[in-house]
Amino acid sequence: MGSPCILVRKPPEKGQLQPPRFVVDYRRLNSVTQGDGYPIPSISSVLDAVSQGKVFAKCDLVSGYWQIPIRQSDQHKTAFCTHLGLYEFLRLPFGLKTAPNTFQRILNTVFADYLHKWLVVYVDDIIQWAMTDEEALAQYSLLFQRLVKVGMQLKPSKCTFFAKEIEILGHCITQEG
Repeated sequence: MGSPCILVRKPPEKGQLQPPRFVVDYRRLNSVTQGDGYPIPSISSVLDAVSQGKVFAKCDLVSGYWQIPIRQSDQHKTAFCTHLGLYEFLRLPFGLKTAPNTFQRILNTVFADYLHKWLVVYVDDIIQWAMTDEEALAQYSLLFQRLVKVGMQLKPSKCTFFAKEIEILGHCITQEG
């Protein structure tokens, strides 16, 4: 048995129509899924960490959750129905109750030795800060090496580097804080 799916229209961006988004209704599965207590960072802790810098970067992963494989033994839980049949996700889909916490845990593990020194992760946003452009460049190299090592990819159009101010989580961070 699978969950139903629908196509949802996205609002236009910059006056351009957006393709519809495929959405699986996992409410039934989520109602019987045990929660994951792994914490998502508070916005204030992210802002406090980042406000230490003078040069900022914000990186977004391509199709975030979909970069995380699902154990074969759990794939059946992600089943969804279409008019063409029943399908299962091989990668972590959006809409699962535990997906944000699982994703946060994985990225925190990947970047554990950098966390709160010069980088924080907020679900699918990787936010970096430095005091100088040179320091930022060295950190970008470490960040990219780590992403390559674990096989994760960034979406260049949603990344910002060497910024003197940056908008994160609805807040603008500048060199002054």
